[in-house]
Amino acid sequence: MLPAALLGRALRRANDESAVLRTTSLGGGVSTVVGVESEQGRYVAKFLPATVPNHAARLHAEAEGLTLLARADHALTLPAVLSSAESEAGALLLLSWLDSARATADNATTLGRGLAQLHRHCAAHHGLDHDNFIGPTPQSNMPHEDWATFFAEQRLAAIGQRLQAAGKLSRGRGDALQRVVDRAPQMLSHDPVPSLLHGDLWGGNWLPLDQGGAALIDPAVYFGDRESDLAMSRLFGGFPPAFYHAYEAEWPLPAGAAQREALYNLYHLLNHLLLFGEGYGPQVDRTMAQLSGGRIL
Repeated sequence: MLPAALLGRALRRANDESAVLRTTSLGGGVSTVVGVESEQGRYVAKFLPATVPNHAARLHAEAEGLTLLARADHALTLPAVLSSAESEAGALLLLSWLDSARATADNATTLGRGLAQLHRHCAAHHGLDHDNFIGPTPQSNMPHEDWATFFAEQRLAAIGQRLQAAGKLSRGRGDALQRVVDRAPQMLSHDPVPSLLHGDLWGGNWLPLDQGGAALIDPAVYFGDRESDLAMSRLFGGFPPAFYHAYEAEWPLPAGAAQREALYNLYHLLNHLLLFGEGYGPQVDRTMAQLSGGRIL
């Protein structure tokens, strides 16, 4: 349930002191995501109760990520960060409302072209100047000049440590993961530029808009290999073909991208194992066996 007092505070900070006409649930799990209509405008409010670990930090990181993506030059739309508010009840983030539409090839084309343009926004190092979250999982972004080292340490090894602490990493899986970590420099020798990434690019994190537009939501931003965004886009069913065609037309992927896809998606599979349990175990095991060249015992 969305605390009315907290919503009112966030609206006032966004210079809206008019009456709230209605609220509509937009889903959410642990979080509450609500469409808000006032006499002055429409908004999206995201609320995390104080009982949720890192509740305020998670929404702050989302706001920073959306702001960073919006500053880059690309054809995509981002919800504007309007305000935030905190109380003993929890934390709330107020975003601009986006009118979604039925997805067409034009939307997918805009998404692919815009993502390639976003990826051309580069930094000097892989990582970010602050840590953030991928879903509820803390994500370390300590900057590093070498991509293979960054991905091995800040992604694979780090999520492995969280799985170990949660009692969800068997000895066999731990050994297999270490073999993959050890092989990362060999598998990631292509030396990519540090591109600005969405970081959590599955089908639920983009919206088709009117007139062929496309929006990104719920990022886990950092600078890294652009292939990792494309890899995740294929993990849970893939995006429309027009998306991939438009991306390749704007900025073709280098040779070997298909071979690196499984390695990049292992991070997300391990995170899903951490969050959702053993249902992801077989896919994790198959992927690590493929990458490490051995069975998971």
